[in-house]
Amino acid sequence: MPIQSRLAQVRQELTQILSLAQRCDIAALFPNRAGDFRGAIGVGTAQEIIGGLDPRMIGYYFRSGGGCGGKADSAAGKQR
Repeated sequence: MPIQSRLAQVRQELTQILSLAQRCDIAALFPNRAGDFRGAIGVGTAQEIIGGLDPRMIGYYFRSGGGCGGKADSAAGKQR
């Protein structure tokens, strides 16, 4: 499947999830890594998926530190 088609599919599925999240009064975070795909989702790719969606419902969670947390993650979380 071409990457643009897959991104569109992910965006559509995410929109459905956000519809449920809104009814439950919760927001979502889109991580830069998940499972075996650590670091595979860059900020630009995430923006293609979540751009244009309500920022009150979804945001981008960038986790540095190679999955082990670390001071950089803690500092970034405290800034919000």
